[in-house]
Amino acid sequence: MAKKLDLSPDKSKTDQNGHGIDIGALMRASRIRLGGEIQDAARTLRIRTIYLEAIEDGRFGELPGPTYTVGFLRAYAEYLGLDGEEIVRRYKAVGEPQTTGQKLSFPTPVPDRGLPGGAILMIGIVVAVIGYGAWYFYTSQNSVLAELVPAVPEKFTGVLNSEASANATDDKSRKIDAISATQASSAPPASVAEMAS
Repeated sequence: MAKKLDLSPDKSKTDQNGHGIDIGALMRASRIRLGGEIQDAARTLRIRTIYLEAIEDGRFGELPGPTYTVGFLRAYAEYLGLDGEEIVRRYKAVGEPQTTGQKLSFPTPVPDRGLPGGAILMIGIVVAVIGYGAWYFYTSQNSVLAELVPAVPEKFTGVLNSEASANATDDKSRKIDAISATQASSAPPASVAEMAS
């Protein structure tokens, strides 16, 4: 980069009103003197080209805000080899213009459209009543179906009863055999004296 230019106020650098020279024109002249392109400066400084063009045209109101303006002026001035602090001082001395800035639009919260507590309770009661009604209907239908089934005819009940009684007799004799076997095994052994007699 080129060495820093002397920006002290003198007669050649002031306009007829006694204000400091146009900052933007000074920056444009410095860039042209160095032979650089504005796109190269934007790429190196990572500042959008439209902001650097606004600085060179003196349209500071189009920059994002006063803090960004000061930072952009300082960075661009130092990139061009100018004294960044002096450029910022001159910018503040002339008076910071009101920036248009970005108008921020904040989203409004969506109103809570949830169900109130009473409605939830009512829905719960309705669901419970419908559930109970369905259960009652289902169980009552089963008893009606049981009543519709005819009784077992007499000719089959005799056969079933004889088979059941035969099974019961077999079961009874098995139980008796099991009990006798258990008692025989659990009886105390005969003593030697009883055996001798």
